[in-house]
Amino acid sequence: MDVVAQPPKVHDHHEAELLIPLGLLSFTIITGLYRYFFVLRVRSYYRPLLSDSNVETDDTTDAEAINGRRHHQRVTTLGRAIYILNHVVLLTYIAGLTVICLRSIIDGVWSGTLLVLYNVMSLVAFTANLILMLVEVGRGGQWSWANYGFWLLALAGESFIGWFHLESFPEVITPEASKYNIALVSIFGIRYGIVVLLALLSQIHRKREAREDDLDASRAFDAGASEDITPGTASSSQPTWATKKLKGTYGTFSAAFGKDPDATKNGVGQGGAMGSTSEEEVEKKLKIEKEERASAFKDFWPKIKRLLPFVYPKDDPWLKFMVFMTFVFLIMGRLINLLVPIMTVWIVGNLYEQGSNFNPGAIVLYIFVRYLQGSSGLVNAARAWCWVPIEQYSNSSLTIHFFEHVHNLSLEFHLNRKTGELLRILDRGTSSIVTLLSTVLFQLLPVILDVLGAVILLCIKWSWKYALIVFITIVSYLIVTIAVTEWRTQFRRAMISFDNEARAKAVDSLLNFETVKYYSAEEFEVSRYRYAIYKYMIADYKSQLTYQMLNLLQSFVITMGMLAGCLLCAYEISQGILGVEHFVAYIMFLNQLYQPLNWFGTYYRMLQQNFVDMEKMIKLLDQNQSVMDIPNAQPLRINAGQVVFENVSFQYDTRQKGLSNINFTVPSGHTVALVGPTGSGKSTILRLLFRFYDVSSGRILIDGQDISKATQASLREQIGVVPQDSVLFNDSIYYNINYGRNSATKYEVESAAKAAQIHDKIQDFPDGYATKVGERGLRLSGGEKQRVAIARTLLKNPPIVLLDEATSALDSTTEGQIQAALATMTENRTTLVVAHRLSTIVHADLILCIKDGAIVEQGTHDQLVEQAIANGGEGVYYEMWKQQIREESGEGSTVEGTISDESDSGKNNNKGKGRKDKGKDAGNGKPIIIEHPTPAPKNTDTATTTTAAGVQEALLSPAVEPSVVDPTEMTQVVVVKPTATTAPAPATPAAVSAIIDEAASTNASGEDSSQPSSGHSTPKPKKKKNKKKN
Repeated sequence: MDVVAQPPKVHDHHEAELLIPLGLLSFTIITGLYRYFFVLRVRSYYRPLLSDSNVETDDTTDAEAINGRRHHQRVTTLGRAIYILNHVVLLTYIAGLTVICLRSIIDGVWSGTLLVLYNVMSLVAFTANLILMLVEVGRGGQWSWANYGFWLLALAGESFIGWFHLESFPEVITPEASKYNIALVSIFGIRYGIVVLLALLSQIHRKREAREDDLDASRAFDAGASEDITPGTASSSQPTWATKKLKGTYGTFSAAFGKDPDATKNGVGQGGAMGSTSEEEVEKKLKIEKEERASAFKDFWPKIKRLLPFVYPKDDPWLKFMVFMTFVFLIMGRLINLLVPIMTVWIVGNLYEQGSNFNPGAIVLYIFVRYLQGSSGLVNAARAWCWVPIEQYSNSSLTIHFFEHVHNLSLEFHLNRKTGELLRILDRGTSSIVTLLSTVLFQLLPVILDVLGAVILLCIKWSWKYALIVFITIVSYLIVTIAVTEWRTQFRRAMISFDNEARAKAVDSLLNFETVKYYSAEEFEVSRYRYAIYKYMIADYKSQLTYQMLNLLQSFVITMGMLAGCLLCAYEISQGILGVEHFVAYIMFLNQLYQPLNWFGTYYRMLQQNFVDMEKMIKLLDQNQSVMDIPNAQPLRINAGQVVFENVSFQYDTRQKGLSNINFTVPSGHTVALVGPTGSGKSTILRLLFRFYDVSSGRILIDGQDISKATQASLREQIGVVPQDSVLFNDSIYYNINYGRNSATKYEVESAAKAAQIHDKIQDFPDGYATKVGERGLRLSGGEKQRVAIARTLLKNPPIVLLDEATSALDSTTEGQIQAALATMTENRTTLVVAHRLSTIVHADLILCIKDGAIVEQGTHDQLVEQAIANGGEGVYYEMWKQQIREESGEGSTVEGTISDESDSGKNNNKGKGRKDKGKDAGNGKPIIIEHPTPAPKNTDTATTTTAAGVQEALLSPAVEPSVVDPTEMTQVVVVKPTATTAPAPATPAAVSAIIDEAASTNASGEDSSQPSSGHSTPKPKKKKNKKKN
């Protein structure tokens, strides 16, 4: 039987039907390939990035990760129903193809190739989507947006086809209608009902999955970080989809690349390290994430209002005139854009009707107007010239204000900030605000004016139909642009956040390069930076992909609008309503209009990005100082320099104890030392005096003036500080010393250097005072840096000096050199000293012992020691003094001394009993250790330390008589180091013991004429005599 090609009488819109499955198939293929290669398998692409890091990414780990995700797949009853309905839809297309084949075989009528292609392509599209669903669940644990979007598109397409079916529905129900047509329409009706149900159920399923993700997030937090994320160790359990976003990852770029090397350092990821997290904390985190996904245009006007003072030069008449001329040229450009299409109609019409008449004037005028038009035209160039000084004003004023604001922020902010991140905020924030200003005024505003002008012109010169097409196109374009841009804002925010994080880690690592070298942590630092860069790349990758998606959608909307307008114009020309010149002018006008409209999406994205970039800068600018001058604060005037603390209390945090009821007075020109255990509050007292913080209660007075009522600048001008670790600028030595007083002359700078005993050393440098000190002064030694800092403070010439452990980080030799410079600096100045080495403050006029934020003891060195002895050896200062002697002696019961040619000034014939030789003779350069029961000498050239059942009073205080110590309860250990300048004959242990016993006997009988008489001349716990040169 011959088959007769006869189209079915159902309807005649098979060409339109074919577009639906073609679009669905294209959508499935594009999204499926994107999801599979760039999301689900992206780990294989980025694995080389982490191949050198301390993170395992072997195939075994990947397989375990995939199995772990499959274990967490949620196959619900609703999900099974959706699977079944998808298969039923496939069966409807197979049924349709079956009907077509039966009709061709039985009746010999071919229903048409297009109808067959429609069913086949639809079958392939739904099959591809079903495969994508299985891949998504198998690799990710749940369906993605591509699957949910497919069902919505399928519903829209089937609804479009159903509308055409309604036209032929009366023919189908007639008795003459073919049973095959009735079958095809019935199959379509069943399929359409299933697709509607699929679209509805899929959205319900998506909502349930979102809630389930939140529940998983809560469970993940409640369970704590139970997986091991130590660098170099694979995770014991891979995170589910719900926990990925809680770990700072985005989408499916999850933990497949390993873990952050910082995790172990920070204690995160250890079993139970984080502990349980309450539901409130989970809700708080989810709320923060929701706020981060919110529109960047939130609080639009307050943000703009915050920036207006830096934009409009209200105090500069010339710049205000430039602003006026800028807007004049802006309006001129818009009028020229409307004039060009009008002139085009006129010129083309004249050429078409009077082609033989040559009119060069019209052509020249038209070309001149085109020369004025456009971004490279004369009008726009004039506008740009007028705008340059305004842009420079905005940029400079904003940058300077930000820099000043950061410097004015209190110490609390600077202790918590990250330098790299702060610089990134400055760079991005400043450029984003300036760009935002230019984008709004010269990109966005002109587009809006051009669109309004185009709608009005089209209504007047053409028809309201053209204006309606343009209006609908623009509205559709804006809806698509805003919706997609709002969605992709989260990726932009993530990219900026990870970029700031990477920069902060890089700067922090480079600033601490010495520490990195000390611990051979180069590989670890590279791993940290590599991981930070990886996270930035992932976020940037998503941002770029969504950007391209937005471009495609925008291009599609504009193309459809242009197609509709051109068809209408061609139709009206064919009907004689318009002329050919109108079509030419319309095409030109559309290009002129849609070109900036196409850029409108870019402008909106720029605005979005600029708002995101400047959010952190605005937050930083809105951050208030924790220490501020009161209104009408007066400058501090210092005459004598007396400092008084009256019932001062202070807490950094209400959760921890701080200073409590601190009371003391520092008379003018006197020195007060603060000692105590680490964390007791010594440095806090200095910071309160310098007003880095305001006291919680009480007050601090200088010459009777409350410093909280004085200006901070005047207070800090009167105080000089030498910290433990002086940081220098990366400039010359002269610059760093002159920083103490910029108005100082060269002679004054050199005088300050001489007083700090650094002048001669500077002269030895090849470049002298022009020598660069390097980053943070690292090219200088610790002692040289401290002396430069002392010289800087001397040049400042303050009446009050604060020394915060200025020599604690130096060796004994350098400390001795620095002490001379410090003595010069503190002479006749009110001085507060925080000291770790008690030997440096024994001459202080008053010593305050701080413990747990309170003054527990006070007095001079002798008073504190005598008081402790009187109390049976109990006293905080006394215990610290003893402990420091033990530490400096090396073993806790040994003090090393030096015997020189002057060591035998006294003799003692009382031989010690029970002596025990522990070493060799003095002549071969090794110490001799001798133990014997004898009282400790009061003051000898050979330093000694005693270990007794109770105390060591004989050594600790020169004012204590030897009779205080019971000789029978004491064991004395003397370490004798021979002098290196002479080579005496070898000495036997007995001879050395005799020398020591004779010296001890002489001192015990009071024959030592070198005993100091002043109470402030207490010998240091570790005393060495200079070697005598031959």
